[in-house]
Amino acid sequence: MVRRRGHPRGRRRGRRHGRGGGGGGRAPPPPPRQALAVADRAYVLRRGSVVWSGPAEEARQNLRRVESAYLGQGADA
Repeated sequence: MVRRRGHPRGRRRGRRHGRGGGGGGRAPPPPPRQALAVADRAYVLRRGSVVWSGPAEEARQNLRRVESAYLGQGADA
């Protein structure tokens, strides 16, 4: 008799805990430029608090300040 060797976990390859076909969890956020291209407003959160909010157009024009506010570098945007 010839036995084919498959993946060590057999048919469950690619499944986690028998729930389907994926890794689960959250998807990473889109890059800021892409997100602001379709947004009307922008909010920057740091540790659960809003540190800056405004029109997306203003955020696009001041992307470095918005990113620094998000990363916690320097003063609020």
